[in-house]
Amino acid sequence: MQHYTMNSKDEEYAISETYLLCNFTIIAIKNIYNTKHEKYYKDNMIWYNLQNIALYTSDIAKLLWGSNSKNSNDRKKVREILNVTDDFYINRVENENLRGLRNSLEHIDEGLIKFNRRQHIMVEKQVIGNLYQTIKVGDKVFTPTKDETLRVYDPHKHEFFIFGYSFNLDKILDDVVKINNNAVQWLSDNNIPYLVTA
Repeated sequence: MQHYTMNSKDEEYAISETYLLCNFTIIAIKNIYNTKHEKYYKDNMIWYNLQNIALYTSDIAKLLWGSNSKNSNDRKKVREILNVTDDFYINRVENENLRGLRNSLEHIDEGLIKFNRRQHIMVEKQVIGNLYQTIKVGDKVFTPTKDETLRVYDPHKHEFFIFGYSFNLDKILDDVVKINNNAVQWLSDNNIPYLVTA
């Protein structure tokens, strides 16, 4: 794949797109935080939002750090403009757990096969609740771990697990709100139109 160095117009588009993706992420997280009723959990909306949060933050990370370490230096100006440092939680290069989760979702076929090949007492496909709490499924009682559960959302810790990897919604929200605010300021200072969405 050919490498392209970003010019000022590319940086403008990257900032605008980062702003938009931050808004999408904020909306999805707020939907999860603000919805407490059981129907939401049963109608797959929670999984829809969690999967989208993983996708949006992956794309934000690609815009800020590139798809691999070779692109990271090229995105440095965008990170500086948005006051983003390498210790941000969503940095896919530095956060190995988050990188593993995103890679598993991007290559879901391989992730499912690897997950299925592991030894399991029992596999729960979708769990909402405390991950390490003893549960009964049918006639079996067990305490699931993140490695034994395909998908888990812990509403108390705001953590999403899939294929043994996890991300924390509070940490993601903290990052994207900061990035979003800095993007709004830069877009406004440079008279670049943007939609207010979140």
